[in-house]
Amino acid sequence: MIEIILTAIIIIAFALTIGWFIRRFRITRVHLGVLWVLGFALMLIGGEGILFACGIIILCFASGGFMYYWFFLGVEPTAPLERDRLIIDKHRENMKKKIILSSIILVAVVVVAIFAGCIEEETSVPPTPTLDTIKIDVTSTTWREGKKPYDIYSAMEEKLKKAGFNVVPKGSDVYNATLFVDYREEKGGEYSVGFGSDIFAGYGTNIGCYIQLEHKEFGLLFTKEITASTPFSVSAHGLSLYTEAILDFENRVYFKYIGDIIACKYGTGDEISVLISALINDQSRDTRADAAEVLGEIGDKRAVEPLIDALKDADCMVQWNAAEGLGKIGDKRAIEPLIITLKAENDILRERAAEALGEIGDARAVEPLIGALNDEDEGVRSSAAEALGKIGDVRAVQPLINALKDEDWYVRSSAETALKKIRG
Repeated sequence: MIEIILTAIIIIAFALTIGWFIRRFRITRVHLGVLWVLGFALMLIGGEGILFACGIIILCFASGGFMYYWFFLGVEPTAPLERDRLIIDKHRENMKKKIILSSIILVAVVVVAIFAGCIEEETSVPPTPTLDTIKIDVTSTTWREGKKPYDIYSAMEEKLKKAGFNVVPKGSDVYNATLFVDYREEKGGEYSVGFGSDIFAGYGTNIGCYIQLEHKEFGLLFTKEITASTPFSVSAHGLSLYTEAILDFENRVYFKYIGDIIACKYGTGDEISVLISALINDQSRDTRADAAEVLGEIGDKRAVEPLIDALKDADCMVQWNAAEGLGKIGDKRAIEPLIITLKAENDILRERAAEALGEIGDARAVEPLIGALNDEDEGVRSSAAEALGKIGDVRAVQPLINALKDEDWYVRSSAETALKKIRG
């Protein structure tokens, strides 16, 4: 639509320019015919170089000149206007009729183009693949000698079927898309687990899973890399180091809800809604915590209210990630809830809240952060100083000067850095 309007404007400007040249330099039909032949010849012999381009320009000019004469019904610019007044008047009258007719046609074309464009914008829906058949192609390896890796194929098959997909057998040739899964288990760090005579040593496991969905018609629809590992702190469940790593992998939100997330690529729902639902409803604290972290990284503002609610989650790790996520999103709706969180019992949560307020950078947080400079935890005091430096409000100068005498070296360093930022 816009292209047609611009083309019409260019054509009108081009015609007016040619008309000026014809009047100014008294170019006749004979001159235009010579130019037309010359332009055509240059196009034939010019190949794809400069001669070809010059030929196009000359040919366009000559063609435009002939169109200009059509409006004037053959009046040459050399005609003596004083002697042929009646002829000129007649030609002008005819010219006006043709200009009016041409203008009406041009306006009609533009109106039709606009109307057609509006209809197309309202009615055209981008094609989306149908929720149909998927083939799973898996490669998997493990560092554990004589052991089989995690059965990633069965896990993926179950999740896709639960989301409504038809998963075809491995040897089938009838499918619409292929889910490629590259799953790897690698040797992790060394652990010493237990107490006294029950201590045993071993190695953890690092898991990497790269997922890619390719549709036969629509091409690449989805890619995601999921990582997991044996947690730093283990033995609470009495499980093996390998099993701890598998549990960490299974509770990753993108793996746990991979079927629903892939279904979003087929037009059934959206990824953010799936992640928010996991944050609110999932029974696993690890999954809720991972969902909070992922939502913060994505930065979609639809996650702000759910993350604010997650500041009151029963699990502290979910709370930590929610506060951090709110800081990354930077929405001002989170300021008051984060200020309240500065009074939470958990010191890490207070620290994350101070960091988030610094990331958002609103002046309403200055006084609460100044108060946090006197927190009993040095991590909170340090984060409060850093946050005040990011906000840059001069009200924090004297409290930060006082913080230069803090007993903790890191707090003093943070206060000094913040003062430099505020003072410029």
